Amino acid sequence: EADVKKNASPGHDTPGTPQDPVLIRQTLYLEKIPIQQVRFFNGSRIQVPETGKIYITRDQGSMARSLQQAFEKQGHPTGLLNPVSETVPDLPDMAGLVIVQDQMSDPDRAVAFLNGGYLQAAGRHKGAFLSTVTFSGGGFGISPFSFDTLPEYGGLAGLAKTAALEWEEVLCHALDLPADPETCHRCADAAAALMMTNGPVEMGLDREYCRIPRLEETPVKPGRLVPDPRDVLVIT
Repeated sequence: EADVKKNASPGHDTPGTPQDPVLIRQTLYLEKIPIQQVRFFNGSRIQVPETGKIYITRDQGSMARSLQQAFEKQGHPTGLLNPVSETVPDLPDMAGLVIVQDQMSDPDRAVAFLNGGYLQAAGRHKGAFLSTVTFSGGGFGISPFSFDTLPEYGGLAGLAKTAALEWEEVLCHALDLPADPETCHRCADAAAALMMTNGPVEMGLDREYCRIPRLEETPVKPGRLVPDPRDVLVIT
């Protein structure tokens, strides 16, 4: 009597032809949402301690001044920080920190203002936020936007994303604004409001719309990959 194979089924005595795996990749796109919808419908606005202060790093384009005025119109005390100072001040009243891209300063120095754990303490007490501001066009360089700034400033958004994962008590945002200074200043009120509103970490911004980076799955077309000098290959 012939041996009966375990788990064998009729008509499948021989292995079939292996099928080619379906390869899927995730591609970035920008979801366009009216800014009023994000401000009033996408999440609640946080409240910071009454004794808390919002600090903003200075920049050559005076965007920090526009943001300072926007926060003060909301009734929040503010202060400007010198990002090129040799000494880092002690800021026990910090309830918000806005790190603004500045061509004249090293973005790595901005991390020093996070020392002391004051943001986390304010967040546990009532509410606190950390926001970074870049000027690469309002779309983080995702098509159809170009990345029209120094590459190291892309790390500011990474700082906010990492903090969002590690500091549950602190609301974190990375805002990307238009490269045109005049348009940026007109966005100051909306930007200040979004910094204190729950929602996606990364948001590109102009006067009327938010553009939020999203991932979508798309099949990979069979064929040979031919990279060009603009491509970056990551192998894990």
